[in-house]
Amino acid sequence: MSKPSYYDIDDILAVQERVPCVLQVDLDGLGSAGSGGSSKVHRNSRWALPFWMADRLNEEDYVNMEVSPMFSKQANRMYAASPVSVQLRAISQHYYQFGLHLGDLVPEVPQVLQNMYMQRLQKIAQISQQGGNIETLDFVQSLDKTESRMLKLCQQSKSSMTEVAEFYSGIGGMHFALKQAKVEAQVVRAFDINNVANDVYSHNFGDVPVVQRSIDSLPMTLFEALKADLWTMSPPCQPYTRQGLQRGSDDMRAKSFLFIIDLLGKLQNKPMYLLMENVAGFEKSDTRGILLRQLVKVGYRFEEYLLNPLQLGYPNSRTRYYLLAKRDASPRECLEEFLPQFHYQVPGAGLIPPAADSQGLVDFEKTAWNHDKVRPVKEFMEALSGEDAVAYQLSQKVLDKHGYVHDVVTPEDRRTCCFTKGYTHYAEGTGSVLQTKGVVGQDPMTTENTRYFTPREVANLMGFPATFTFPENTSRKQRYRLLGNSLSVSVVAVLIDYLLNRM
Repeated sequence: MSKPSYYDIDDILAVQERVPCVLQVDLDGLGSAGSGGSSKVHRNSRWALPFWMADRLNEEDYVNMEVSPMFSKQANRMYAASPVSVQLRAISQHYYQFGLHLGDLVPEVPQVLQNMYMQRLQKIAQISQQGGNIETLDFVQSLDKTESRMLKLCQQSKSSMTEVAEFYSGIGGMHFALKQAKVEAQVVRAFDINNVANDVYSHNFGDVPVVQRSIDSLPMTLFEALKADLWTMSPPCQPYTRQGLQRGSDDMRAKSFLFIIDLLGKLQNKPMYLLMENVAGFEKSDTRGILLRQLVKVGYRFEEYLLNPLQLGYPNSRTRYYLLAKRDASPRECLEEFLPQFHYQVPGAGLIPPAADSQGLVDFEKTAWNHDKVRPVKEFMEALSGEDAVAYQLSQKVLDKHGYVHDVVTPEDRRTCCFTKGYTHYAEGTGSVLQTKGVVGQDPMTTENTRYFTPREVANLMGFPATFTFPENTSRKQRYRLLGNSLSVSVVAVLIDYLLNRM
């Protein structure tokens, strides 16, 4: 049984709670303390005494202390039925602290306290993160002192955190990058139109509300209400891919991103930070010019990057365009054209510098560069055997028809090609295949020694943590497509750290 702390006013008040007691001895000389003003109080008389007094008298066998009504079996059943609806403050402002003092006297009390606290703590955390309405106001008014302090701490913690809105959230690559960057950040809302991607996102981040609607169909009031500090964006890449028609802003799939760009000029509650990711090729599009001019007009300072996971030691070549922006510049009219000025290093990140040709031009896909610091593919592989291994083998038909166009790597290699959503469906330019035995180009590719990378291995190569998983009902084809549309988590993590802490 815990002893009251006389340095804690709340604990002093907690032990003032009265508990029923039965007197075990006859007491003389108490004057009017007994019933009817008699000077003698008889054994078996029932009194309600402050806990601090009853505890001492109980130890000396003067009284038998009984269970407080607030922890009776009937009360405990009520708590268990609906912990969140209990008006705890009306029962006692010091419910938990008083309960802790009863822990030894009533064995079930600690479990009752734990169940009550854990259930109500979830509601407290939700209110601190998302605000509330009339219903949550009633709940807040029901909190005891301990819970009120916890709500205040949660709200203070929230105020010091960077709040993030994740547009084109996909399977949560940006969210995982935030965690990997180890910044104090919280995603308040995610947006994506793909229901399969949203299922995967919610599977990994079930506490984040996901909006499944086209971004350009959402009302202005929703964006104003976000009040997020950071917007992360990975808009559709099809208008800008090298293999596509490169229609840029004329492509209907660019519509939602152009809406966001326009929105930045209208919002009162603009984000302080922006992080945008897209394919290499976006930097040559007209959409880039539209974006940069708008950023200058509304007071953002920006930096542009072309980076590859190889620079972080990941054996996967996935060159992407990244834009970082911070709203700390003076707004000004801007009609200028922006020359290509891209960074290939992130300050303070220690990336491996890419190679350049004699004219100083960097091309991650074609130039040779130092791979010594890049980790071998085998570090990212799963241990497959039996039926699991057979499931990913290339068929003899595929080998005969397309074997010569595949990019083939071994476990010892330190580079794989970019995995796209067409992996396993198309042979050329969609990602590498793995020759587990022999020498590429010398030993023949067979169904036994050649297989596709598994979705888990592709996720590993893209920097997703081991905690990332797919729902069981996500098909293999869907997993490859979703990963192909995602991003390099580790590269984005480096950029987030720089953007929020040093830019």
